Amino acid sequence: MRSSLKRRRIHFAGSDHSGAHGNRPWVYFMVDCFFLVTQFFLITFHVRSDETLLVMKQNVGRSREPGPVDATRTITVYAGRSADGSDTYDCMQRRVTITELTELLVQAKRGSPVHVRVSYQKELPFGAVMAVFDACKLARIDACGLVSLYD
Repeated sequence: MRSSLKRRRIHFAGSDHSGAHGNRPWVYFMVDCFFLVTQFFLITFHVRSDETLLVMKQNVGRSREPGPVDATRTITVYAGRSADGSDTYDCMQRRVTITELTELLVQAKRGSPVHVRVSYQKELPFGAVMAVFDACKLARIDACGLVSLYD
C-alpha cells in the first residue's frame, strides 16, 4: 500500500511526459494575461514629451528682464444701459457709445494684437451685446469672446 501512495505522489508531482509546466496548464493563461495587461499600459501611457510646450524666447547675453510670452492685449468691454435708457459701453475706463467704441477698437488694434472680452448687464437686450461683436468685426479684431453671467 505504501508503494502505491508513493507512486501517486510521484505521478502528481510531475513527470517528463506532461510538458514544460507539469500539470499546470493555467500558467499559459496567466502569462497571456500578463502580456495583455502590459500591452494595455504601454499603449495608453503618454510620455511627458507629448505635452505642448510654451515657446519662450531666451535673452542670451542680455541683462534686461524677459518680456511677456504673448504680446496680445486684452480689452474688456462692459455693455450696459444708462439711466436715460440708452445703451452704453465701458471700455478702457471710458463710457462710450457704439460708434465711439468702434473708433476706440480701431485705434487699439493699430499697436499690437488685441483680444476683446465682452460682459454685459443681465437686463440688456442681446442685440446690444452683439453690437460689440460687430464693432470688433469692423475693427478687424478676430479674437473676441463673451463672459458669461453666473447670477
